[in-house]
Amino acid sequence: MMSKKSLIASLLILAICALAFMGYKYLNPGQRNVAAETARYELSADELFSGFTKEGNVYIDQVLLTSGNVTDVEKNSVTLDDKVQVNFISTPLSKVEKGNHISIKGRCIGYDDLLELVKIDQATITN
Repeated sequence: MMSKKSLIASLLILAICALAFMGYKYLNPGQRNVAAETARYELSADELFSGFTKEGNVYIDQVLLTSGNVTDVEKNSVTLDDKVQVNFISTPLSKVEKGNHISIKGRCIGYDDLLELVKIDQATITN
């Protein structure tokens, strides 16, 4: 049989391990699936830009549906109406051309003061 001291030590080590695991899971909840979430706001690129510059940080870390005309196409991103830069997860942009009107769903990560663009990441094309 185990002595009383070794039993208490074993239970204490087990409790510490359980607390450490719960702390790790709390601090690192896993990757967010923006494509599966419902959009909190639905705005055009112009409305998003003007709302962001007037209202501030209301849209940060929120899932948005936005649409606009493509004004620039890069490797994994597009710019809508020269106001919103959208970075895609894995969307093939071969069919997206300048002048096309597209709708996207993604997470707003902020406003770039230097480039004067609202930034969206983890986006997917919805139309």
